[in-house]
Amino acid sequence: MRVGVVALAGFVLGGWSVPLGFVLEISPLVTWLAAAGGGLAGCWAFILAGDRIEAWWRRRRGDRAASTSDDDNGRVRRFVDRYGVKGLGLVGPIFPGVTASVAGGLALGLDGRQLGKWMSIGILIMYTLYTVGLMVLIELF
Repeated sequence: MRVGVVALAGFVLGGWSVPLGFVLEISPLVTWLAAAGGGLAGCWAFILAGDRIEAWWRRRRGDRAASTSDDDNGRVRRFVDRYGVKGLGLVGPIFPGVTASVAGGLALGLDGRQLGKWMSIGILIMYTLYTVGLMVLIELF
């Protein structure tokens, strides 16, 4: 039951699921597995939903690309222009988070599969660092 809560938190909340696992007194390895699994599932669910929404939008608009406002996506656009989909995928899970990074990336027209691949790598790295970091902090204090 507690592991399911951590996995669901990973799906919805992202990185907050790791400290939740520690609060619920789940072993670090199981916490990491549940949080990473939930985060990965959330990432891919949002990408698949985004692809479907985009396809619907294109059909509705007559196959024209969805226009995005520079004001709405300015920071993400500048970051993606500078570092690409790899940069967004690796840094996005840390800030602004999985959901916001996927939404921003898809809104900018990034390829969902490439975004998902790099977000998955970023999630695994981030959750590993969170878990190890919390283990070290708990041991120190």
